[in-house]
Amino acid sequence: LYYPPIGRSFHPQTPFHNQPTRFRPRTPLIIPFTTNETFLIQTALSYIAAGWPREDIIILDNSGTMDANPREELPKDNPSHLSYQKLRKDYGISVLQTPTLLTFAQTQKFMLRLAISKEWRTFFWSRPDVVVLSDESASPYRSFYNRTVDHLLSSQNQNQKWAAKFFGIDVLVLINVDAWRGIGQWDTFLPHYNTHCDAYGRANIMGYAIENVTAGWAFTVASALDDPETVLFPP
Repeated sequence: LYYPPIGRSFHPQTPFHNQPTRFRPRTPLIIPFTTNETFLIQTALSYIAAGWPREDIIILDNSGTMDANPREELPKDNPSHLSYQKLRKDYGISVLQTPTLLTFAQTQKFMLRLAISKEWRTFFWSRPDVVVLSDESASPYRSFYNRTVDHLLSSQNQNQKWAAKFFGIDVLVLINVDAWRGIGQWDTFLPHYNTHCDAYGRANIMGYAIENVTAGWAFTVASALDDPETVLFPP
């Protein structure tokens, strides 16, 4: 169910001042998708423009349409349509399918299971309806991505028990995989917001911190840019 990037020449190019450092930790970023390809692509492009290595980005196709998207069988006006070709060949982003349509809690468990199977100590996940931007007024300047790496490295050196770090509430979330082995799984019998409160509530009860941090600007959006490749990647 895994579809890796196709080729080696991808666009748009990450702005020079946002290029990630050559020596860096692994920073898997999972972006679950159910509907609205326009928002999803805008979200992915904003992360690339802000310095996130495209090889670390995984789109989780949770449309529940089996092999219709990789076979390009859904029309573009179908809410579940997702262009694997554009993501893999143009943008250099991986796609991973869920075996069926998952609920929010099941998606969280799926991402944790994936992280455990890959032996990731941490991973990031993002909502698919967001735009992130580097804080260009900060001095010294650091890209959105590099500032998230700063938080990741500092978390590995701290003695405090922590379960998650929220960037802009849950626009972007950094997950501590080992912590969730102790906290337990997400409850799939609770509705969306209830399971969210239950999971993080259990984390707090067990002494795991849930921190709010910042790496720049992170917005939930209600509309799409006309041309994100141009707007997010200026000359």
